[in-house]
Amino acid sequence: MGLFHFIKNAGEQFSDFITGDGRDEDAIRNRIEQLGLKIESLNVDVHGDKAVLTGVAASRDVFEKAILAAGNIKGIAEVESKMTVAEQKPAQPAKQQPANTQEKPQVQAQQTSPAATAPQSAATATPSAQANQSAAPAAQAEPEPVFYVVKSGDTLSKIAKKFYGNANAYNKIFEANRPMLKSPDAIYPDQTLRIPDAENKQSVAA
Repeated sequence: MGLFHFIKNAGEQFSDFITGDGRDEDAIRNRIEQLGLKIESLNVDVHGDKAVLTGVAASRDVFEKAILAAGNIKGIAEVESKMTVAEQKPAQPAKQQPANTQEKPQVQAQQTSPAATAPQSAATATPSAQANQSAAPAAQAEPEPVFYVVKSGDTLSKIAKKFYGNANAYNKIFEANRPMLKSPDAIYPDQTLRIPDAENKQSVAA
């Protein structure tokens, strides 16, 4: 969720994107689908120079890339995201095989003894068990995406140096912007890029 700003007169020009002719939504939707970004029930509405995206993105990466794909189209100045991110199911633990009672009769004897089968009350629960029960982590809000507007003379190495302090980390930015970027050298002024694992205070206009 959120509203993101872009440079209206910069970005990719599509022959079927003509503001006001009713085909704008199809042009943006087709662009997102051509990039292979999986968004369930994707819907695009365009109001002047503002695009509104709804649907369920397969991941956080897809969520952010869809915003960029729409915003980096010439004629779009704002993208409002009403998308959500599909819930990521945790990996299921491996099932433990039951013990062989014939080979280990002494274990069975311990399990059936009165002391072993007596229910443990909450008052007598071990400190570690109580700590585990109260240590359920609270759901954390997703961090806001960090976007950066390319300046004249910028390279991915220069941008990596700015955000990470290491020019050699440019490939991290390149990978975060694929498949929109075809090459680390294929950036242009006023283009907006994703900057992964960066502080939000440097977002967009830094």
